[in-house]
Amino acid sequence: MIVVEVYGYEAGLDQIPKCVSAVYADEPPERSFSASGVRLGFDDSKPPQPLRGLVSLTWCERAVARSRRALFLTVCGSGRRMEGMRLRVAWALLAAAVFGGVLRAGADFARLDVFQGTAGREDVVERLFRVYVSRNVDRSLIDLSRDALFVRTDAPGRPLYHRVAFAVDPLAGAEEDGTVSARAKAEGVPEEAAPGLPRGRPLAGWRIALDPGHLGGAWSRMEHRHFRIGDDPPVAEGDLVLKVAFMVRERLEAMGAEVFLTREDATPVTRLRPEDFLAEAAVRLTVDGEAMPESEAVERLANRMFYVSAENRARAERIRDWGADVVLCLHIDAVPWADPDNLSLVDVDHSHVIVNGAYSSAELADAEQRVLMLERLLRGFDRVEIPLAESLADSLAEASGLPPFRYRGPNARRVSDNPYVWARNLAANRLFPAPTVFLEPYVANSRVTYARLQAGDYEGLRKIAGEERPSIFREYADAVAEGLERFAHRAGPPPFDILFRGAGLNPEKRAR
Repeated sequence: MIVVEVYGYEAGLDQIPKCVSAVYADEPPERSFSASGVRLGFDDSKPPQPLRGLVSLTWCERAVARSRRALFLTVCGSGRRMEGMRLRVAWALLAAAVFGGVLRAGADFARLDVFQGTAGREDVVERLFRVYVSRNVDRSLIDLSRDALFVRTDAPGRPLYHRVAFAVDPLAGAEEDGTVSARAKAEGVPEEAAPGLPRGRPLAGWRIALDPGHLGGAWSRMEHRHFRIGDDPPVAEGDLVLKVAFMVRERLEAMGAEVFLTREDATPVTRLRPEDFLAEAAVRLTVDGEAMPESEAVERLANRMFYVSAENRARAERIRDWGADVVLCLHIDAVPWADPDNLSLVDVDHSHVIVNGAYSSAELADAEQRVLMLERLLRGFDRVEIPLAESLADSLAEASGLPPFRYRGPNARRVSDNPYVWARNLAANRLFPAPTVFLEPYVANSRVTYARLQAGDYEGLRKIAGEERPSIFREYADAVAEGLERFAHRAGPPPFDILFRGAGLNPEKRAR
């Protein structure tokens, strides 16, 4: 008898008998339930039926969230690749249905209970539809009444909806001193500068996490964040922004901040690797449990699950453990190649900055994304992210002279009068447990930016593309430091109380 205990698991328990029946021709395993999850026991004296192509089955224990653990099934094929593997693999289906996959920690709706009675309806509704969702969002997923917000749980054995009550009178006393205008209450924008900051140390008391986007070295090729033209040194975004991150850290520490980098070299933060996701990727690509997907498609999806989902979750855990007040994600943009087989630089160059928001109904169909979005909304992260993004966007635009980028499509929305500031729902700005701003200045494959990147770092000015220009790395780092200093004068020190006037949410409820 093999016994498996699953902890921290939220949904899908009703699928266990069906999945295990697909593995064994006879009765499903004995099972028992407890407050912590499910306990499975099954007879291993005879092998599962659909064993074609499988050479090993291993259980591995993985940390999925702070103070929570879960067990996941890993299915390995010959040579740890998927060639010849028939994915009527009920073992992999069991892993996906019972454990939610290697990446899933489950949607914990109880995390929203800390906000019961803390936020006013008017404030929540205004920011929900301005920043996070459109007015035609699927109301079966998120709905509002006069006194509460309702979010669908999709969890067997639990109520269909989780209720978060609004505050009775969140604005009581907010205008006693007559200093808070309607715009300040609605948008969290202070009308006057914050109290005086320490001379020469405007960021004293701040804890700032810098996330150098993507990966460097050989890993950058997998992410398609790497290109090379002729005999020039390759352009790898992950390596370039790491160089910027070191410069930004030096500047911010000189201004009094404590600074943490989510990575300090080219290697992944996560201990997982692409091969850990082959089975789950194949399950996701299998139609009706019958058609075997192409091995290249499986590998592409497994790679993406590794470098997007697993890597960002690992970085989020580092940020949570360190305790950041804000997170800055450092990136350099690029545009698609006209001909990927014959690389040719473009004349387009631009800049933009991203905050979390613009969730689609399709994205919110995922229960975990619903919880994460509502957590950010109820903590008021957008009240910090948007004015911080505006300050950083302005300083980057002034330093670079670049025009704003404009998104065309439903995956992004304007959330500010500032044309550089956009909201998008990205893995990092959804998962990172603090107000998070993505910086996307420059276009790496534009003629001017490419020439500046090839010039490397240097002091003073050099003539590049007909103009005297500073090092692009120093220009980027100086602009970030300038934008943060401006924001500090506007918002005051963490927890940025001036941005929350009239919101009806006290600092304890805004804590991470």
